[in-house]
Amino acid sequence: MIDAHKLPVSFEEWEERAHEAISMIVSQGGKPVEVDTSLETFVTYCTMRGLNFDAHGRCQFAADPSNWPARSKH
Repeated sequence: MIDAHKLPVSFEEWEERAHEAISMIVSQGGKPVEVDTSLETFVTYCTMRGLNFDAHGRCQFAADPSNWPARSKH
C-alpha cells in the first residue's frame, strides 16, 4: 500500500480500530458489510479502475457491491 505509513503496525491494532468503526456505524443505524479479499483481487480491481493502492482505493473496493458477500447485496 502506498499509504502503509498510515496503517496500524499490528493486526491487533487494526482489529481494535475495525471494531470501533463497526460500533460507530451500528450506533448510527448503519449495517456494516464485511468484505474479504485477497491482495491479488484488490490489486486487479484498482488497476482496472485506475485507482491507487491506498485508502481511497480500499474505500472504493469496499463500497462496490460487486465485492460484497452474496447475502449482503441489495
